[in-house]
Amino acid sequence: VFRGSSGTSRIGVYLYISDTSGVASHAMITENNFDCPGGAVVVPRGRNVKVNYNNIELSEGTGSGSGAIIDIDGSSGVIPWAEVTGNHLGTFGTANPDSMIRVNGAAGVTVDKNTILTAFSTRAAIFITNSANDTDIGFNEIGTTFVTPVDDQGDKTMGTFRAITPVGGWSNTGGGYETLKYFKSRDGIVTVVGVLTAPATPNGVGLGTLPLGYRPEKIV
Repeated sequence: VFRGSSGTSRIGVYLYISDTSGVASHAMITENNFDCPGGAVVVPRGRNVKVNYNNIELSEGTGSGSGAIIDIDGSSGVIPWAEVTGNHLGTFGTANPDSMIRVNGAAGVTVDKNTILTAFSTRAAIFITNSANDTDIGFNEIGTTFVTPVDDQGDKTMGTFRAITPVGGWSNTGGGYETLKYFKSRDGIVTVVGVLTAPATPNGVGLGTLPLGYRPEKIV
């Protein structure tokens, strides 16, 4: 059981793995109970870190310095292949984090099978920053009180839908129909969905443009 002192910003586990030899990795933080104002787990540097099957209930504070409860931060070096799996995260009392799980400065992180709940209007359940790449977002149970369930600003993220802006006179139909968007699965397959309204004179066959990392590579 990790419980931070009331009125402080104490962190449950602050993990900095010095891997100058290239072999330090696979720290496992599992089956614990956390209530720490400064966040449950903060990782500024590491490899293959596993944060699995913990019960995390924040009763006060704003979490880590970046406002998260589980913070795969990568501020001191890119973190490859971390896992945040099977955890329960909840807030109550006066807790006010910006996000519940944050992925930053990391590559190939898996966020899967977590239950993420809050009684408050919290900005994001999962926050993927623009310095994270190839993040794999699996099936997570996310409560309805989050402003944005998954704020995905990362590169080549798998498991989240992103909007495509229609071009050539095409437009989203609206009225409850799906807008044009794309989704990349963990096996690399990209799916495009949506219902569009055609212009009076369709301009070629182009509907929109997929960004790099979400389309086949050009073979020269």
